[in-house]
Amino acid sequence: MANGVEVHDLDELRQNFDRKSVMKYWRDGRLVEWLRERNYESEARSIQSFDVNAAMVAVRLTRTLHIDLNKFWGEGFWMRVGDRRDILSSKTDDWDIIRNALTTALTQEDLEDLIDCGMPKIYLCGEEFTVPLEAEKRHYIGVLGTPKININATKQSELDERFIMFENVMLPWGAPPPVLPNEGDNEFRICKAETESGDVGAMIKLAELYCFTDQLQQWQAQIREE
Repeated sequence: MANGVEVHDLDELRQNFDRKSVMKYWRDGRLVEWLRERNYESEARSIQSFDVNAAMVAVRLTRTLHIDLNKFWGEGFWMRVGDRRDILSSKTDDWDIIRNALTTALTQEDLEDLIDCGMPKIYLCGEEFTVPLEAEKRHYIGVLGTPKININATKQSELDERFIMFENVMLPWGAPPPVLPNEGDNEFRICKAETESGDVGAMIKLAELYCFTDQLQQWQAQIREE
């Protein structure tokens, strides 16, 4: 755990929590095994049932283990988010980009943290990033440039199988095809769920998604005709 401390029970794990270590041990099965050896059967069953690629799964994990959220994010997390916002503000006055500082990676370390946290949509602002193929169900968008992507894949179909989407980046085999939103996408599902609770902002966003889908379909049809 944090500072290499060996923990023997959940109380010690909470006191010395280290997100990277816990996520690593959970993904390779050692965390579930550790919990069961100490008779934390309820926690072990819950954690084992989680989809490792689900959105914000790391937050669900820490809630199950009753980890303090400040320990989950780590010291200085919000300061680093503030730094990213300042850096983005120095590069652009586009608020749509600046407001996404929380989910924007400026460095490889930022990207690894966001993947660990289970962020479903990650913005990439930099020249080059290495993206793990095993981190499924992710949507990566290049901003303020077209970052080069290193990924252990050789063709688009390998990404499609894992529901990995890229926009405005350069993949090893070239630029990705345009992303066509559909009602099965995470963003659609989230927006539709929020509209049912009366969220006006979600209603507007959902309308924009449908509008964009219609426009992109028309554009693709026009390209095919030409």
